[in-house]
Amino acid sequence: MQWQGEIPRAWAELAAMGEAASPAIPTLIGILNESGQPEIAREAARQALESMGAKAVPALIAMLGEENDHLPDNYAIYTLAQIGAPSVPSLIDALDEGDELVQMAACVALGKLGSSAKAALPALKSLTGMLSFAPGSVKEIARAAVEAIEAETG
Repeated sequence: MQWQGEIPRAWAELAAMGEAASPAIPTLIGILNESGQPEIAREAARQALESMGAKAVPALIAMLGEENDHLPDNYAIYTLAQIGAPSVPSLIDALDEGDELVQMAACVALGKLGSSAKAALPALKSLTGMLSFAPGSVKEIARAAVEAIEAETG
């Protein structure tokens, strides 16, 4: 498929534009969500979103927990972790989301961020507490995120 060589080149052009390419965010999110997209297209879209940094965070957060196969969530989590500290406030907000899948995805992303997500420790710890109404699976993943962040922050 000769067009596959064009995908990385197009990503490189978007990445070079950084935040200026933010009008492409809805299209790139659509590529991540479309199950029929080839892996090379999804990865190129993910990398382009990563290069946009904080501008891509709201759209990536909105992807979490959507009715889809779990692959888009995995792309969103990984991309949010790669964006780093700019994604932490939105991930903390996502912990308050009533949707269990969104909470679990936010916990995973925060755990991957390590010390960059230190500000999320109070919210994560509240999910693990005895008075928390969070489902057991959320508590377990939140606990793992706390351990990952504390391991890096000492």
